[in-house]
Amino acid sequence: MKRIRKIGFLTLILITVVLTACAGGRHKIQNGKIYDEAGLLQGDYGLFNGSYYKTLELKEGSRIIFGYAVGTMAGELTAYFGDKKGDNKIEIEDSLIYEIQETGSYRIEVVGKDHSGAFAIEWELD
Repeated sequence: MKRIRKIGFLTLILITVVLTACAGGRHKIQNGKIYDEAGLLQGDYGLFNGSYYKTLELKEGSRIIFGYAVGTMAGELTAYFGDKKGDNKIEIEDSLIYEIQETGSYRIEVVGKDHSGAFAIEWELD
C-alpha cells in the first residue's frame, strides 16, 4: 500500500511539473489566471510574479500590430516582443507596429514583479 502511495505521489509531481512547463515561462499566479487565445493574451489576478510567453510563427515581410492595456493596483508589469531566443526584445506599447525581418519563431512575453491587476495584449497580422 505504501508503494502505491509513493508511485501515486511521484506521478502527481511529474504531472504538475509537465503541466507547468506547458504554460510558457516561469511564473506564479495567485487568485487569477492568464488566458491565451488566438490573437489575445490577457490576465487578471491578485498577484503575478515571473514571466509568461506565447510563441508565434511569423513570415518575413508581414507586420504585427499590437493593442495593449494594463491596469495596475500594485507592482510592475512589462510586455515584450522579440525572437524566440530572447534576443532583440522590444517593449510592447499600444498601437506598436513591427515589421518581421526574418521568418521564424517570435515571442510575446509579459514579466510581472509583484504585479496586482490585469492586462490585455491583442495582435493582428497585416
